[in-house]
Amino acid sequence: MPIQFTCPSCRKALSVPDEYAGTIGSCPSCGGQVSVPAVQQATTRTGTAPAPPDAPPAAPQATTPGTAPAPTVPGPPPPAMAGQPMAMPGREDGPRTSPAAVWSLVLSVASYVFCLNVLAAIPGLIAGIVAKRSIARSQGRLKGGGLATAGILLSLLAILLTVAGVVGGILVVPRVVESIEQADLGSETRYWAHALVARANDNNDQLPAKLRDLRSEGYINTFQVEAGSEKEFEYLGRGLNMGEINSGRILMYAKKGDSSGLRWVVHGDGSVQRMGENDLRLRLRDQGVPEHQLP
Repeated sequence: MPIQFTCPSCRKALSVPDEYAGTIGSCPSCGGQVSVPAVQQATTRTGTAPAPPDAPPAAPQATTPGTAPAPTVPGPPPPAMAGQPMAMPGREDGPRTSPAAVWSLVLSVASYVFCLNVLAAIPGLIAGIVAKRSIARSQGRLKGGGLATAGILLSLLAILLTVAGVVGGILVVPRVVESIEQADLGSETRYWAHALVARANDNNDQLPAKLRDLRSEGYINTFQVEAGSEKEFEYLGRGLNMGEINSGRILMYAKKGDSSGLRWVVHGDGSVQRMGENDLRLRLRDQGVPEHQLP
């Protein structure tokens, strides 16, 4: 008759044939190890009559002196308990690794190796959190907490690096662009200053009426400065003689300054420098420059 008992882990009622009395198996519900009670214990718990006593052991076979006893052939192992494989004595089924923990680590590493950044780091972080919760609720049936922790940490680092890169780009890129623009404007200012000096040397120190005259007269070309770049400057040298003016007199200045207010200026001796907007305005007023030509 079947032996009825309960799993000590999940309290599920189990029933197995009586030939498995005293054996060890796995619970089909929770996978935990269970021991099948002896026939007398099982019947006492269920309230049924005890089974008849086992037959007396067989008498040992007589052996002839000088001959070896016949070997005992072990019987086949007991079949599975309720559809589950019986555990070997002294051996337990170990916990399995959480798939979510493995995916968390794989995605977090992929965010660095394949430059996926948050595209892989955010799913890796979510998978790691899910794995940690599943392992905590598994009562030892799942493992991989270390993999999940590593995936969470690597994913968080990738997300932080991405955020720092975006913020740094927002703050740094405009400064870099401005520096490049000011460097290009400084190069153009020097080309115009050299062209003014060359034109004055060829024309008895007389300065041109307009900056674009330097282009039409061949003192500057589009390989040096872009066409129309003279519109980026305020020219103040019309009708002046370079040999008669003070070397510190400002002949032209850039209409656009940088974020700190510095502008490129050309002096009467052809030198180029950067000057603050307030200082530039004071110098131009001292030169008698009209208000509409001030920066």
